[in-house]
Parts: sequence; structure tokens; C-alpha cells
Amino acid sequence: MNYRKAELSDVSDVAQLATTAGGGLFEYCLGGAPFNETAEGVGLLISALDEGFSMSNAIVVTEEDDTGKEIVAGIMIAYPATEFAGEDTFSSFIQPELLDPVRGLFQPPSADSYYIHSLAVRPEFARRGIASSLIEFAEDTARGLGLPEVSLHVWADNHGAVAMYNGHDYITQLVIPADVGEKLPHVGGMLLVSKTLD
Repeated sequence: MNYRKAELSDVSDVAQLATTAGGGLFEYCLGGAPFNETAEGVGLLISALDEGFSMSNAIVVTEEDDTGKEIVAGIMIAYPATEFAGEDTFSSFIQPELLDPVRGLFQPPSADSYYIHSLAVRPEFARRGIASSLIEFAEDTARGLGLPEVSLHVWADNHGAVAMYNGHDYITQLVIPADVGEKLPHVGGMLLVSKTLD
């Protein structure tokens, strides 16, 4: 496995995995757009932004296939929480009736934290320690920046991810209701979890 900063040529892979990490949130916010269309939109967004949810803050994990071609196995987009784009940013392109039920998801985490916006691993590369190593990378980066905490949002019903974060000593700080039925079929809303670093 190789870990590196994302390059422009990685936009499609980063966007697809970030869309997967959102668990349907991006598709919901775009009025039910299909996954491929949503991933293209996310690709445009992360390419256009200079900070926060952007390619400049993306890390990719790659592996070579049998032919020697590099494959993106996983990604993480993480940055200081001061770069978090709040509700004002999203209200400019999300219809008000769609934003209202998920408004709480756009409240920024603690400004003293390093925020993991998206973390995803392709299913065929699961259980190889990639996600754990990316979490450790985020924690090391936070320490290097002098930030005392790492935070992230995770769907409450994503039991595997919740267990993984709990195993890394992340604690639930807030439960954010986001019950919008079939359009975003998650039970229990979203959790804001964080870890205080030593």
C-alpha cells in the first residue's frame, strides 16, 4: 500500500469514494440525483474548492494491480475544523425543504479539532487496516498542527464504522437527528464523535 496526497488525476476516485462515505447524503441534498451524477458533482466541487472539502485536503491509498497499474483503494478528506463549510454554504444550492430535516448535520465541529470529512475504502480492500491507518494519519496530522482533537460525523446505523471509531477511542459527543424516511434511510441520525489526543 502507498499513501500520498491526492493528485488531479485522482478526482474521479476521490469523488466516488467520498460520495460512498456520505451514505446517501449527497444524493439527498441534490434532490435524489443518481450516484454517478452525484459523484460527478462532488468531483467538480472538490476540484473547485481550495480548502475544507477539497482535493487539497485529500489523501489516497493506492495499490498496484497485476499489470502494475495503480488503483485507489481508499481515501480520506480531512482538514482543520476552521475550514468546515457550514449551513450558509450549502443553503445556496440545497432546496430549503431538503435542508431543514438535515440542518443539524451542517453545524461545524469544535474549532479546535482536525475534522475527518470523508473516509472510505473500496470493499475489495476492506479489512486490510487501511481505514485504521488513515485515522492514525489524521491524528498525527492534528498533533503536528497543534490541534488537541480529531472529530468526524458517522451515521449511527453504520455499525461497522461506529465500532471501528469506538475501537480507536472516539466518543460520541452529539446525536444529530436526520430522519427523512426513504430519501435518506438511516436509523438513529448521525453521530458527531471525537477523540482527545494525548
